[in-house]
Amino acid sequence: MSPLHLTSSRLEPLRKLGSWWTTTGLGTDFVRFLVVSFFFTLGMYVFYFLYSLYLLDIGFKENFIGMLTSAMTLGGVAGTLPAGVLTQRLGVRKALLICITLVSAISVVRSLAASPASLIVLAFLAGFVNVIWAVALPPAIAQLTTDKNRPFGFSITFFCGIAVGILGARLGGELPGWLTHLNLRLKPASAKELTMLLAAGIIALAILPAFRLQFAAKPAREKKIYSLSPFLKRFLAAMAVWGLAIGAILPFFNVYFSRYLQMSLKQIGIIDSVSRVPQLIALLAAPAIFRKFGLLKGIVVAQVATAMTLGALAAVTYKSAAAMVYMGYVTFQWASEPGLYSLLMDRAPATERSGASALNFFVLNSVQAVAAAIAGISLVRFGYPAVLGVAAGLALLSAGLFQFLLDGYQLRSPETAPSNSYGD
Repeated sequence: MSPLHLTSSRLEPLRKLGSWWTTTGLGTDFVRFLVVSFFFTLGMYVFYFLYSLYLLDIGFKENFIGMLTSAMTLGGVAGTLPAGVLTQRLGVRKALLICITLVSAISVVRSLAASPASLIVLAFLAGFVNVIWAVALPPAIAQLTTDKNRPFGFSITFFCGIAVGILGARLGGELPGWLTHLNLRLKPASAKELTMLLAAGIIALAILPAFRLQFAAKPAREKKIYSLSPFLKRFLAAMAVWGLAIGAILPFFNVYFSRYLQMSLKQIGIIDSVSRVPQLIALLAAPAIFRKFGLLKGIVVAQVATAMTLGALAAVTYKSAAAMVYMGYVTFQWASEPGLYSLLMDRAPATERSGASALNFFVLNSVQAVAAAIAGISLVRFGYPAVLGVAAGLALLSAGLFQFLLDGYQLRSPETAPSNSYGD
């Protein structure tokens, strides 16, 4: 067999992949956005994988790390609405460039700072600027997709984010050891610090492809950036309940496996890694689910399934059963995410997408902060089965609210669709 034929055979899967990709209708700018997301997400995963461990190395305790987490959450709440204004007034591309630049710079300073006061201030600032990415993400994908392929666009973006997280966790766990091997005099804290600086550099690499991004021309600016339409009021009411259900339990799953089920750290790590596989499958399957059931009904089905798995977690006591049910929980929770963002972007006029995205994250951040605080107290007082049962009830209530409040709302009218001209 000739070398030319061997090369052609090896390239055949790539040709098939390229042919399949053309059928999705997602263009070059969407691929470029995925590259931006790759560098930004990879750097963020590596940084946050190591940051708490680094703080422990330099003498801080868990109570101070908890304070930093609270400060960062408050920064996210405070920055949500300004991020919406920034995205609406400057456009998605400039908002992303500002976000990437500031996140990279603040990550460098956080890697080098040591005083408690400066660390708390920097945590707040990190939350304030990180939220720009979260707010700009839905309108960015909305402008790079059409009504037909938008659920797939969100699914593939979240899929890539989770897949990059697997790589980020691996790099975060391996890089300090590699650096120590290169320089035996390097202390563990210094190796982590150097790795976090490298992570900040990886984040900064996202600036290069972000400069080349092209989005549909910005919608005409409105005087009222945050327009609470009847649809948005109902959507945010349902999302608030969904945020309470997720926020009440998601931050405590590692503790649930450790304290309640008495699992070892190694077992918890295996569950966390393996559980990402069904998440990836769920995100790829989500478009097919929404095609079969419809966007709204698909969300409701996924949320009902999420409620059922939370209820099952409240009942199981065996480690293996709990691990399997947990994987089902994360699968169904992630299956709903592309639909939720597609629903918001589809039914919000193009001129109000940035504001709608900002309000959505403001509500989610706010209720999840409250839910985590209440759940932490309740877990100590009432235990995991009770809190998991309440979370299951909230998820079921959220599904009912989405069906009851939003059924019958029409998609946005064609005249509000993004322009085909390019700029930004």
